Amino acid sequence: MLRFTCIYFVVTVLTSLTVTRAQEKLSMKLISWNIRLETESDGPHAWRFRREAVVDFLKQEQPAIIGFQEALHAQVEYLQTQLGGYSFVGVGRADGHEAGEYVPVFYDTARFHMMNAGHFWLSETPEIAGSKGWDALCERMVSWVRLQEKRSSRQLLVVNTHLDHIGVEARKMSVDMLLAFLAGHTDEELILMGDFNFSPDDPNYPRLTAALTDARQIEPVWEERERPTYTGFDQDEENDALVDFIFLSKGILPASYRAPILNTGNLIPSDHRPVVAGLYLP
Repeated sequence: MLRFTCIYFVVTVLTSLTVTRAQEKLSMKLISWNIRLETESDGPHAWRFRREAVVDFLKQEQPAIIGFQEALHAQVEYLQTQLGGYSFVGVGRADGHEAGEYVPVFYDTARFHMMNAGHFWLSETPEIAGSKGWDALCERMVSWVRLQEKRSSRQLLVVNTHLDHIGVEARKMSVDMLLAFLAGHTDEELILMGDFNFSPDDPNYPRLTAALTDARQIEPVWEERERPTYTGFDQDEENDALVDFIFLSKGILPASYRAPILNTGNLIPSDHRPVVAGLYLP
């Protein structure tokens, strides 16, 4: 009886270790977050009051990949310094260097090698840094990086963007450009994240979900799945909107989804909530 008990114990432990190791290899967490640019015009919501809360949340979550939107150069530098263990791909949208907002992709350097990366602008001249397209108010761009997981050699193409908030034609044409980019990478596992400045009832949304899976589909609770991701720095729910998404290629399965409410008293880390997705890579 003792021998059987010992064998059962060993098998149970080995099975547990195998499952744990499989989960470690096949699962990851990523976050997309518009952190609101640094501007003193935000008064009590200026970046210098919010930045520690942003870093604290990210350290608690420990995502493998983060896509930020609206981050200025000083914010990108601060986040890389404070978070530690991450490298990033990103440039300023105004000049392709350090001017203007970034849409950087941060990745865990202990987990990934960067294979290659690039940027293009959402305009009629995507190769020209700082170019504006169609009826867009601002320069808009895409940053992408191809990552290789060190333990498994698995590759992921991660794409981050922020579409224009004013230009209706610009958003439509930007989705055209994103779909064309996706069409050139159908043989790769791909993650598209960002602030799209349109909601699920917008005609552009089904155009993307015809090619990709919205990570929200895993969440059966209406309050979480439909929770607005843009809230402003006020309590006026009429202005709230669900505009931030993480889309996945067909080879990647969503395992969890959250858009957590992080407000603590008067401290609101950003005018957008983070979008947090757990992924299963079968």
